[in-house]
Amino acid sequence: MKKITLFVILVVLCSSAFAGNLGLKSIAPKIGLAMPENLDTTFYLGVGAKMGEITDNLELVPFLGFWSSGKDELGWDWSFSDFQFGADVHYGIKGVEGLYGGGGLSFNIFTSKWEYTYLGQKHDDSDSEFKIGFDILAGYETPIGSKTAFAEIKYNIINDFNTLEITVGVNFDLKK
Repeated sequence: MKKITLFVILVVLCSSAFAGNLGLKSIAPKIGLAMPENLDTTFYLGVGAKMGEITDNLELVPFLGFWSSGKDELGWDWSFSDFQFGADVHYGIKGVEGLYGGGGLSFNIFTSKWEYTYLGQKHDDSDSEFKIGFDILAGYETPIGSKTAFAEIKYNIINDFNTLEITVGVNFDLKK
């Protein structure tokens, strides 16, 4: 909990340093696939928020995301999920309208649950772990009417549990 509190304080302090240019500009629900190491590909659900430019051509995009995967092997029922929150910075590629690259920091809360039957008795347990990840991403966005659609690929590098995410979504502009 202390790490989360420290993160929130740092975000508020950094945001206030750029307060003239930052503010909630758009919100973007997204769906896609998560491909965690050593697990099956699974459904990804998330949301991002464009906060504006930190400096010329660098845009702040905080996000929330979730995925869950499970297996049933040798009588063990096992599931693993990741709730993530963090912030990325998008850098618009000059000369190619809509294309961007970037990176950021993610905070991941991993939860594993398992259940098995032994001698006719059911047993279950769970465990949670907090890990920090570093994101590398690339994406492309294009206008569709009054909104902007996007496709993004992100690699979340975590000490011992990397995940590739491929998502699509729509930015809903809040400035108007």
